[in-house]
Amino acid sequence: MKIKLYMFLWLTFFTFIIFGIWEFAQTPFFEDYTDSFNIFVYNRFHCTTGDVLILLSAVLITSLIYRSDKWLLEPEIRHYITVSAVGAGYTIFSEINNVYILKSWGYSELMPTIFGVGLLPLIQWIVLPSIVMFINKNYIKGHYRDML
Repeated sequence: MKIKLYMFLWLTFFTFIIFGIWEFAQTPFFEDYTDSFNIFVYNRFHCTTGDVLILLSAVLITSLIYRSDKWLLEPEIRHYITVSAVGAGYTIFSEINNVYILKSWGYSELMPTIFGVGLLPLIQWIVLPSIVMFINKNYIKGHYRDML
């Protein structure tokens, strides 16, 4: 049981770091409706925290679908695809809702779109979950092998 706690804590940490870097890197592709640096930084951390919650939810949904959380230590391609699909699916909903309905943020002229949805958020959810899960798996196996 303790190993599961470590696995999810490290998954949360690695997700926050990797997705946080991505959120700050894609800043030029978005329009923040503020001139305040503090609000700008808050928005990046807010989005990163949301990404962490989305990824953890996608992992939980994937575990429910496959009726196990053991896959996190030996993920197969189907697990990576499921987590990414859940994350990308939510992102499509969120981008449409926040850009066009709520107008919480917008895209700059630099953002390529596909059917009106920003391409970078989609790429984020296709690529980053696999990287995070790969790093997490190897970290857990390397540092907690006695507990496995």
